[in-house]
Parts: sequence; structure tokens; C-alpha cells
Amino acid sequence: MNHFCRSIGQYLQVAVLVGGALSIAGCSNLDPTLGGMLKIQSAGDAPKVGATASTTPVSVPAGVVSVPDGAPGTSNAAWPAARGCRMMTDFTTHADVDTLYARAMKSFNFKSPDQIAVIRKTVDRLYVVDDGYKHEKQAGAYYHLAQSVNYVRASGMSDAMWLDLEFSKNGAGADVSAKYCTTSRDPQVGTVSFHQSVQKLIRDSLGK
Repeated sequence: MNHFCRSIGQYLQVAVLVGGALSIAGCSNLDPTLGGMLKIQSAGDAPKVGATASTTPVSVPAGVVSVPDGAPGTSNAAWPAARGCRMMTDFTTHADVDTLYARAMKSFNFKSPDQIAVIRKTVDRLYVVDDGYKHEKQAGAYYHLAQSVNYVRASGMSDAMWLDLEFSKNGAGADVSAKYCTTSRDPQVGTVSFHQSVQKLIRDSLGK
């Protein structure tokens, strides 16, 4: 049994949200956080706005297809090309920040803390929030959204990506900062045309 417990402690690498302490029969000495790998949080708690300071998309798995040379945008240590990450060139829209927020919520189905609280109360009390999740709101001035989202490629295939959007008021319009990490292992993801299409999708979804 001790060997079993040590094995669980060494190799169990999952992200779970539980209402109390983790308990495995016969493993009374097992660290419930598995050395800090697990974040124990009350199932009824909604994520706190701005609670995660890091902007690194830690939920993105290693081993995804790398961003090819020549793809639009840039990458850095926090948003590495080797993990399919790209920082788009910032752009300005005529739409204000509140309009952009509404469009982003509709196009990519971002979840607000209130929505997550409802899901946990009525659908799944163990609903897991992505590490790095953000949903910061200052109506009329600034929004910062970050989570894993689903989208449809130009080919019609459904896929997922980590998407980080910031909207800042700029006169009657807004400045937009967009970063993303593809999570697909499809070789097509490693082409310049794929990243061009993803960035066009993001821009078109937000409008002018």
C-alpha cells in the first residue's frame, strides 16, 4: 500500500477542483495537494477576478505543433512558438471596449465568474476553471479575458485554443491586444496560412 501511495503521489498529474480535502483510501499520509500540483478550492467558489497574476497560458500542453517562421505576430518566453503561441500585432477598432467585450463573449463563449458560479450550482459543482483564467472588467475602460475556447477553422473543423484578449479605451474606440496558443496536434497547425486564418478569425469576430 505504501508503494501504491508513493506512485500516486509521484505520477498523478491532474487538475481537479474539490469541495474538501482529497482522500485516497489507505493513503493517510498522502499530501492532498500532491506537492502543490493541485489547487484545492471550495466547489461553490467562483474564481476571483484578477486572482491569477501570471499571463503565461499554463493550461496549454507541451508538444503541440510549433508556430512556423513567417507566421504573423511574435512569440517570446511567456508565449513560446514551440507551444503554438503567438502574440498578434496590437490594433485599434472604432468599436468601444464594451462592444468588443460583448462580441468576444458571443464569438468565443468566454465564461464570466457569475456564469461559472451558476454552472457549479446547477450543472456541475466540480466545474474546473483553467489555470490562468482571467475575466477582468472595468466597464467603459478596460477588459481582460483569458481561457481555453472552442472555434471553427476555415476548413469547417472544430478546434480549441488558449485565447487572451485585452481591450483598452482609446477615445471613442479601443486598442486590442490578442494572444493565442493553438492546442491541436494537427500538422496543418504548423503552417503560416493556418496562423493567418486564426488571426483573421479573431479580428473578424471583434469587428472594426
